Parts: sequence; structure tokens; C-alpha cells
Amino acid sequence: MIQRIQSFYLFLVAALILSMLFMPLAGYSNADGNWQFLAMGVYTMADPAQRVISTFPIAILIALIGLLSCITIFLYKNRILQMKLCLINSLMLLVFYPVFFLYWWICGKSLAATADLDAALIIPVVAIVLEYMSYRKIKQDEQLVRSADRIR
Repeated sequence: MIQRIQSFYLFLVAALILSMLFMPLAGYSNADGNWQFLAMGVYTMADPAQRVISTFPIAILIALIGLLSCITIFLYKNRILQMKLCLINSLMLLVFYPVFFLYWWICGKSLAATADLDAALIIPVVAIVLEYMSYRKIKQDEQLVRSADRIR
């Protein structure tokens, strides 16, 4: 059912990850100006913010992770598939970091600026922990159902 604790964990994963679409992930600065690294791209900090570099693959990855978490919530009748999707989502969260750091490095080189990482990069680690906790609870539910089937 949707009121299970693992559904709450998956909802938190979806909310946290989707909030990353609007948070600055890093910043750049040099003598020419300052830039913000968002999921959609690197933007200038000037009054009319302009996108300097596009980072759509990061935004797509974040959106897919959030969407997969939302879909996983409603698969409570198929616990085996729900566990598999939790593992896939955890792997996608692990893939986020190499993709992000690749873009972060490329953008830093092209802007010739010093880079700062923001606190929003901790969110995928928290999401991995929540995915693991939901996986464990789904597995416990599956074992409980299987043990009840044996008793009949």
C-alpha cells in the first residue's frame, strides 16, 4: 500500500532529487565574472542571466531518477519489480557523480575560473541511503508475504 514506510522513503528520494533541478550545484568565479552551475546549464550571475554552457544530460539524469522513484512508489503490488527498480535507481544515482564531475571539470576549463561545489551535491548520497532503506523494507515485506503463503 502507499502508506508503507518504503513509499515515504521513495517519496523523499523523488522530492530531494527533483529539487536538485532548481538548486545551484556549483559555482565559478574569475576576474571576468561569476557563474552558477545548475542542472540545465551554467548561467551568468549578471542581471539578465544567460546560459553559457548547456548541461542537459545532467538535467535529464536527475529527472529520470526522480521519475523512476515516483513510478516505484506505485508498484507496491509487484514487490520484486519494486526492488529491482530501487537497485536501478541507486545505480543511476551512482552514475550521477561521474557525469556531474565530468561536466564540472569541462566547464571549469572552458571558463578558466576557480570552481566551488555547493551543498546540493550531498542530496544524491542521502537519496542512495533512502533507496537502500526502502529496498530493505520492500524485501522484508516480500519475505513476510512468502512466509504467510507457506503457512497456508
